[in-house]
Order: sequence, then C-alpha cells, then structure tokens
Amino acid sequence: MLLRKFVQEELESEPDKVLFKDLYPWDEIDDTPFGASLAIVEPGGQTMKHSHEPDETFIIFQGKGTMFVDDESNPIAQGDVVVMPSGSEHTIKNDSETEPLMFLSVFWWGDDTDTHSFHMFGDEEEESGLASPPRLIFPSPPTSNGPLHVGHLAGPYIMADVIRRYDALNNRPGSVLLCLTDDHQSYTLSQAEEEGKDVREVSEYYSNHIRNCLAQCQAEPNIFLSPSRDEAYQKAVQDAFQKLYDSGFIKMEELDTFYCKNCDRGLFDGHVVGECPHCGDNSLGFCCETCCLPNKTIDLKEPVCTKCEAEPEIRKAKRLVFDLEPARQALGQYHNSLSLTPKLRRLSSFYLGMEELKVPATAPSSWGIAVPIEGFEGQVISPWVEIGLSNHYVRSQVEEYESVTHTFGYDNAFCYLMSDPAISLALDQNVRLASELVVNEYLSLNDVKMSTSKGHYLAPDILLSRMSIDLLRFYLAMMRPEVSETTCSLQHLQSTMNGIVIHRWQNWLADLGESLTHEFMSQAPHFEEWADEHSAFMAELNAFSNRAREGYEKRRLQIVAKTAIDLVDRAIAFGHEHRATSLALELAAARLLTLICYPLMPNFSTQLWKILGHRHTVEEEGWSVKVRLIAPGQRLLARAGLCGRRLFPNPIDLEDMIERG
Repeated sequence: MLLRKFVQEELESEPDKVLFKDLYPWDEIDDTPFGASLAIVEPGGQTMKHSHEPDETFIIFQGKGTMFVDDESNPIAQGDVVVMPSGSEHTIKNDSETEPLMFLSVFWWGDDTDTHSFHMFGDEEEESGLASPPRLIFPSPPTSNGPLHVGHLAGPYIMADVIRRYDALNNRPGSVLLCLTDDHQSYTLSQAEEEGKDVREVSEYYSNHIRNCLAQCQAEPNIFLSPSRDEAYQKAVQDAFQKLYDSGFIKMEELDTFYCKNCDRGLFDGHVVGECPHCGDNSLGFCCETCCLPNKTIDLKEPVCTKCEAEPEIRKAKRLVFDLEPARQALGQYHNSLSLTPKLRRLSSFYLGMEELKVPATAPSSWGIAVPIEGFEGQVISPWVEIGLSNHYVRSQVEEYESVTHTFGYDNAFCYLMSDPAISLALDQNVRLASELVVNEYLSLNDVKMSTSKGHYLAPDILLSRMSIDLLRFYLAMMRPEVSETTCSLQHLQSTMNGIVIHRWQNWLADLGESLTHEFMSQAPHFEEWADEHSAFMAELNAFSNRAREGYEKRRLQIVAKTAIDLVDRAIAFGHEHRATSLALELAAARLLTLICYPLMPNFSTQLWKILGHRHTVEEEGWSVKVRLIAPGQRLLARAGLCGRRLFPNPIDLEDMIERG
C-alpha cells in the first residue's frame, strides 16, 4: 500500500483564491490512464474559465457553489458529480463567504493516451522495415552567462540526447539535436559587468564551455549555434523583426518603464527584481520562475536594481511591442492539439485568459541585436522575442525533418506555449509548430534549488573526474524531475551508483561470464529443454522491454531507470535448472539490458554489446518488439569482458567532496 498525505500549506496556488495539488501523475507509481488533481476554492474564489481537450469530472467533497459550463450554470454542493465533455468552457465558483469548496478533478483522453507527457505510446503489432522520418529536437537555449550544472543536464539537455538515441534504436535514424546559446540575455551582460570583462568575451567563453560540456556528457548537438558570433543569424532575426513591424504585429507604444539613476540605464528582465504580482515570490522582469506567469516588469512590487540594489524610478519610454492578440484563437487550437500535462494545462488556461496579450519586443541596451527600425537607436530586440524570430533560420539549418520536439523547464512555458508559436504564426500561417513538448521541474541539491550565481550546484566536469558519464547520466535519469521537483545529493549519488550498477550489476554479469567461460567455452549455449519457468521468464523479459519502451515514449526516464534495475534484480533471482536454457535466457536479459540502457548509458551499452559478440552496432541492430535470444554458438568475450568487471572498474569516491559540503 502507498499512502500519500497532503497538508494545505504544501498546496500550490492559482489566482483568485484557488489552491491545488496534482495527485496523478505521481513518481511513486507508473502512469495511470487518467490524471487527477485535488483543488480547494477558498471563500469567494473562482477557478479560471478555460477549456481543454480531455474530458473532465469534478467530484465535490466539501462546500457549495456554482458550476458554469458553456452557457449553463447550476448550483453544486457536497456529493455532487459534474461531467464536462471535451472542449467545454467551464469554471467553478465558491459562493460561501466562510466555507472552502473542495473537489477532485479527474480527466482523461482515452485508453491509449498518456496523461503526463505529450507523446502517445501504442503497442506495435509488427515491425516495419520502413524508417520513420527524422525529427528536430530543440532544447531550450542555455544562457551563456555561466557553466551548465547537473540540474540543467537532468532537465532539457540529457533528455534531448536520449530522444535522439532512442529514435535511432527504433528505425528513426537522422533525428537532429540542435542547440543554440541564449547569448543576448541581460544575464550575460550582468555577468560580464561582475567579472569586469567585455560582454562578447564572456558570452563566447561560456557558449564554448556549454558546447564542451554537452560533448563531455555524450549529448553533443548535431548543430550548435552561437548567435552573438553568427552574422547570418542576426540578419535573419532583423529581417523577421522588420517583417512583423511592416505587417503591424509589432507596434510602438509609450510605456511606463523602470530606470535606475545610479546605473544610468533602463531596467528590464534580469536587471530588476521584485515581488511577483501573481504569487508574491521574488521574480525578475518578464516572467516568474516560481509560478511561471509573465509580468509586465513595471508591476513588480518593491523593485530594486539587481546591480546597485537601488529602487528605480518610473519613466515614460517609447518601446516596440509584439501583439499576440491576433493569434489568441489559433494558440488555443494549438494547445488543444497537444496532450498537456496538468500543470501546462493550467498555465495554458491562464495565458489564454489574460486580458492583454502583449510582450515587449525591444529593450534599452547596448548588448543584443540592434532594432532595425528608424527611431529606436539604443534599443535591441528583446531576447525573449529573438528566439521566436530565429525559428525559421534555425530550422533552415536542418535538411529534412518531419516533426519538432522541444525540451524545456516549466519556467519557459510562456515562451513555448505562447510567444514563440505566436511569432512563428505571424511570420508564416502555414508553419509547422512543435508537435511534442517535453517539460521538467527543478532538480535541487540537498533540497535547495541549484544556482551558479550563489555557488550552490554540482559541476559536471568535477563529477566526471570521479566517475564515468554513463553513471552520471543514469543517476540523473533516476532523479529526473519529471512530475515534481526532486532533490539529489553527493552521498546519494555515491551510494546508489556504487550499490546498484558498480556492485550489483557487475557482479551479476561477472557470475554470468564465469558460467559461460567454464561451462560453454565463452559461447552462447544451445537450448536444452524449454520448461514452463523458462516461458514465464521470457514473458517477464518482454514485459520489461515493453515497460522500458513505454517509459521512453512517454519521456519518463525514471520509469526506464527503474525498469533496468528491476530487470537485473529479476535475472539475479532466476533459477538455473536446465542449465543451458537458463543461461541462454540470462544472456537474453543482458542483451535486453544493453538496449534499455543505450539511450541513457551509451558507452556502457556499446561496450556490453560488443562483449555479447554482436558484429553490428546497437543502432544498426535496433530494438525489436519481441525480446531476442543470442544465437547459439555466438562467440562472447566472457572472460575478458564480463569476468574482469571492466565496465566500471572503480567505485565512486566522493567522500572528500561530501565532507566539504
């Protein structure tokens, strides 16, 4: 039995006195065929009016109020059940002045649809020889103001590489991982000022550092762009900006803006911090990382300049603004075409329900791409708008692709749900928008959010001097914050990887190698009698294979990692009656482990694949729907490869780092 308890203080909040907590998806169990959320509407509060693709049911546990669905309204109270068909507009209001209204929301798309991710999984009836067209995999651009830490890797970047490798295993060769650094953010300028260096030098240094880090982590992009050094990129962005200005999507407005007299500059984005107007947490300009809701910068409460900490004054200034209003309906249709996670579904409802859909298109700065419009000298194209403007140029770098997958954190949800697709649609109404969005929460270190500026993070290059990249990638898959925030620690990393992979996995493979060396002269055994227990074990192997494939298809790396662990545990417990057949099945388990782990642990899997005697690469062989046995008589590197425990020859030792904290 699993027991999960909730206290009101731990619930998340929405505007208009609404508290909520997602019940499913839940990390502790495999995905359910439905999603569910617990919600409390405080006295006088009301949920946001919205619609979405999945059908939904409300079960009222406490309180009373009014339920509005399309043009209907009905009083509801404890014990009532409300069913809302797909696409219906609905909101629930608490009519009481004293009693909270509590209800359970249950929603679903159908029996074969994932309630967590954007990608559906269907069982294959038979294998096809035709290769699927490649996809373009585009993770959120990392800002070139500092190095990547393992929290970044556990989010968009390892996932992007895993998708590419999984595609290659499943007859979809040629998928392209494209990454560009977000060079022109205000954070890069702030970092240069802190280091006392030229901003171009700082941007180039960290952009190169990010590229090298991705390569070191076996996630090197097929295409890597550094916008501050790419004149063709800058020209394409300016041309796209000019097109939107000429067509009326970008207009001049006189706005209230923050200005710091001490620093003699206008404040925007990372140059100003204050209290979020939505959730009350600290937030920089443009968007709050806590609640993921956009702000106008000027509506930050108790704002201060991030450089000198002085309170800014308010000045009128002419700015160019991008208007999303013409795309509101199209964006709603786009969101309905995607199977949004519960959190993205709520954010979509909030964004689409905003009274004013505008974002600043320019900012007062000397760092960035100059505005190509006369009269706006001294302003640059907003870096948040720049990424959307660059999409056509970025995609032109890829010769052929069928679909686009984005990987990003929830703090970038507004860009991927709203501003980027709105800009793309304004430039080309027939543009192919991303069909899959893979999203993540934060990975914390010792229960505190990682921050390079505060020195609280784990650097991949330091860890990789103590362990192989395969071990780090597998650990990050185990800890990936897919549904909720997760936390890691050096102690947990060391004990988990030493205990599971270096000790348990290698001991099993070494024992298997000893048996094959001494009993079968390092060859795959010929089958003896096939008993019921062998059929049952083969069925279990196929179940493990299906569960791992489903985990990859649903972009749930925690499920994949858990499946690999469970597979080895089951193989260790498997009996050895009818010796040759049993060892042949253990070899099949080792072969399956190689396939399951390849997208996560490419070096480990490639090495083990060769040890098992395969002449073709893992990707050339592919991941068959049904588990395959290794051909009897196939030569194995049992003594040298398995018995020697050479896959991970040394345990991880992080004790000195743990002592230093």
